[in-house]
Amino acid sequence: MARGTKWEEVAQNLIKIQEVYFNVDKRAVRDRYNLLSKELRTELKKEERETGIETDMTEVEVALEELIEKEDAAETEQRVVDNQKKIKNSQDREDAENISKKAMERLGQTQKREADEGESVGRKKRKRSSGSDTLSFLREKNEQVQAIQKEEFDLRRQQLELESKKQDNFMQVMLHQQQQQM
Repeated sequence: MARGTKWEEVAQNLIKIQEVYFNVDKRAVRDRYNLLSKELRTELKKEERETGIETDMTEVEVALEELIEKEDAAETEQRVVDNQKKIKNSQDREDAENISKKAMERLGQTQKREADEGESVGRKKRKRSSGSDTLSFLREKNEQVQAIQKEEFDLRRQQLELESKKQDNFMQVMLHQQQQQM
């Protein structure tokens, strides 16, 4: 589509030239360009094969050579893009086929495939816990509770001792004051 509009622009520009009368359409311009570029390509290849021959190129030939180089670069780039698309499409197709196969397989086949692939989707057989695990957990918890209770008991005893010392000191101070008053 874009190439067609470009050929149309070239044809319109040629028609607008006042010095020489051109009555062409986009197809005629494209055909003429293709013919000239083909001739120049063959001439350049011939010069490459024959060593020691250097010819002077006209302005038209230089311009055509630049266009040929741009055209070759664009074609190469397009081939790379097309190859990348093909690779992506084939990868997408493979992924879709794999997903489809996985969706269609039976439970036994799924388990076998997962075992072969080393996958684990959470379908491991659960091991039944024995009573000894529960008892050891309860023992540990009981030991922790006892240690906490012992610490609380020690703190409470220390508080009571401090309070009794305070009370004894208070009583001694009161007795001492009474004795001084008497």
